[in-house]
Amino acid sequence: MRVIPYSADHVATISPVFEYEALFVQLQAKIKERFTAYKFIPYSIGVSSIKGISHRYMSEDDSAGENPHKNSIYAGLFGLKVKPRCMYRGDKNYGFVDWLKQLNDKELELSNLVKENIRITASGLGKVSIHKVWKLKSWKKLPLQLNLGGMWGIDFIEILDLTSPKNLIVIAGERKAPDICTYRIENGNLVFNENLFFEIKQVTDAELTVIMHINIPFGTLGNSAPVVELVYKTLTELEGLL
Repeated sequence: MRVIPYSADHVATISPVFEYEALFVQLQAKIKERFTAYKFIPYSIGVSSIKGISHRYMSEDDSAGENPHKNSIYAGLFGLKVKPRCMYRGDKNYGFVDWLKQLNDKELELSNLVKENIRITASGLGKVSIHKVWKLKSWKKLPLQLNLGGMWGIDFIEILDLTSPKNLIVIAGERKAPDICTYRIENGNLVFNENLFFEIKQVTDAELTVIMHINIPFGTLGNSAPVVELVYKTLTELEGLL
């Protein structure tokens, strides 16, 4: 018999998926029973680093010209043999909801108001009106032929509650925490503030299409410009979002 040496990386299953779905859930439940005061650490957190306690290192598989990696939380717990670039299957943010801050009293009040407005939206199906609760369906970036002068990012509004003609309730981010602000409809635009407005492209009984305009105070852009097209659909069920 001849033994042939070889090396291989095992694929990490990081959430309940595929053939390990049931076993993953059972194992997680048993761990929670034993360690009641502890939380599941999502993969995205484990492969991140913490400033001040991490160090840079070279993997044994790296070539001499490669940049050193920054030590991850997993590597700090289990050693440098845990490669930060291994393949994985599943949702890298699975379990993140357990780390989110609970809604405060004001946010709970707004959440209940959105729920009521969703019921109002459901009762008005078939009517063409912008004053409904809308949920983000899709989006696409628009071409920008200019130099923005740096890196920038946008947090999209996942739920847009326009039931009131004056006050807008928005839900965005991991916490799904609602917030309220004033708005106005002016010249076919939803105007939120001096730096942000939505150009209303189309309103039907089931969809709202808008163009997001933002004022970026750097680079070669002197005033607001269209950056993203957003398509919202009417929200008629809670869908576990609130």
